[in-house]
Amino acid sequence: ADVEPIVKLAQYFAVRALLIFVDERTMDVITGIDMLPHLMKFEQEDKVFCLYLSSFLRVVQGGLAMGVSFILIFTAPDVKDLVLNFTAINFISGLDNVAFDLATNGHYGMRLKDDALQVKDEELPACVVGKDLTLFCKNFILVSILTFMLAVGGIYTYKQTNSVYLTKRLRVQFD
Repeated sequence: ADVEPIVKLAQYFAVRALLIFVDERTMDVITGIDMLPHLMKFEQEDKVFCLYLSSFLRVVQGGLAMGVSFILIFTAPDVKDLVLNFTAINFISGLDNVAFDLATNGHYGMRLKDDALQVKDEELPACVVGKDLTLFCKNFILVSILTFMLAVGGIYTYKQTNSVYLTKRLRVQFD
């Protein structure tokens, strides 16, 4: 959209805030990377496929939430919509943690409480890589994902300033 300079400035700072402040979206990506099983360390009884699926889905969930945040940031027509969209995404991203906490406290019934506590107390198999990945490796993966998102955002901003993504207003009036 053709936006005012103040909106472009707000978009810039919103992207920086998204990249600097760690929240549920970023933690989902980091946790998914931490939970990747190590192929050389798994035992026969370890459910490696389930661990890979869980890790993959968690990274996808965090990546999609970050992608949606980027789309909402770059398509906001004014600063008010930018702040409201950003706030809504942060609220929605935290709902799964709140629901899990409520389940562990028994607010959804005793059966869900028992299941949630079992999941919470379950020991991870020795093949989980989380302890083996260095801080450098985790940061490299995270910075790579965020650099890709910044590149896409930069391309979008460039196209936006060249009026490529402008749409004509269509007015429909019913009698």
